[in-house]
Amino acid sequence: MLNIILWILLIFLVLLILVFIAPIGYRVIFDYSEENSFYKVKLYFLGIKVYTIDNKSDKIEVEKSKKEKTAVKEKAKIKEDAESENNLSLFIKFIRENNIKEYLAEARILIKSILSQVLPKDYQINLRAGFADPYYTGNLAALFYSLDGLISRARITLDLYWNKEVFAAQGYIYGRFMLAPICFYLLRFFVKTGLYRILFKKIRGSLKNGYDRKRTGDNV
Repeated sequence: MLNIILWILLIFLVLLILVFIAPIGYRVIFDYSEENSFYKVKLYFLGIKVYTIDNKSDKIEVEKSKKEKTAVKEKAKIKEDAESENNLSLFIKFIRENNIKEYLAEARILIKSILSQVLPKDYQINLRAGFADPYYTGNLAALFYSLDGLISRARITLDLYWNKEVFAAQGYIYGRFMLAPICFYLLRFFVKTGLYRILFKKIRGSLKNGYDRKRTGDNV
């Protein structure tokens, strides 16, 4: 029996390591116009498609009675309002007690590091745009061509319409990332900013309050 448990734990550990170090790929296909719109998102793990979602499957919902839906929404709204008020007060207290400039600098590094992991490696986007007034179309063209140093004209194309209002886009985006580097960046951010101390105090306070409430209930 002990050997079986050890094997299960070993398999679980291997799978957990794979989740963190194996590349997770994503592919987004889209086609948007005023007449019709379509998109599909696919996720790949170890090169195997594990999840697909599109705008057709988005419309599938679990049927509930109107009364049940209303009750669930009301409870969720009350809970969300309470959590928002609590989080806002904690955020204001945090700003007052800490030097926010240090966190902004580290947050900038965190965002830049994560974006370097998740930004697409391959993409092709074709845009069609125009306005009824050629003046606005000209401004759009000037803006687009001023971005030559930031975007690849071979990957992002723009067809302009000078005498009618048009907006359409089609193409695909492909990329991949690993969870391990992202978790490392988040851990580095919490350590450098000292936020782990605040989270630890909050978790310890929640556990203590829950334990006190349990004791009070038992005594009653």
